[in-house]
Amino acid sequence: MVATQQPSRDAFTAYWKDYGVFRWRQLLWYVGYLGGLALYVFVVRRVDPDGRFLIASLVLAAAYLVLVPYLTIRRVHTTFARFIRCPQCDDWFGQDASGAYHGPNPKFRGIIETGRCSKCGAQILSDV
Repeated sequence: MVATQQPSRDAFTAYWKDYGVFRWRQLLWYVGYLGGLALYVFVVRRVDPDGRFLIASLVLAAAYLVLVPYLTIRRVHTTFARFIRCPQCDDWFGQDASGAYHGPNPKFRGIIETGRCSKCGAQILSDV
């Protein structure tokens, strides 16, 4: 299904069903991210123990620290855009980046019931 298509009620509910439930596998991304950084440090210390390429290695580490989270967040936002934001008004269905809610708390529950955005009234679900 293309990211711009309207999701069905079942797909939308399945996306939000575990909202607010902590699962240990949610930490896998963080472990992989920090593991990649640790692997990078290990390789740099083995390849360049004298620190001749210190500036280049710091630039690469900074690029890793910034680009990997940015690209991951961008991929999630484009892949799951129809589940997390209204296509008309760009309103969040769950928490925004600060962790705060604006309006009904949380909005995805109202969308599951009505099929419409609580802010602009646009049709969100395809089977309503």
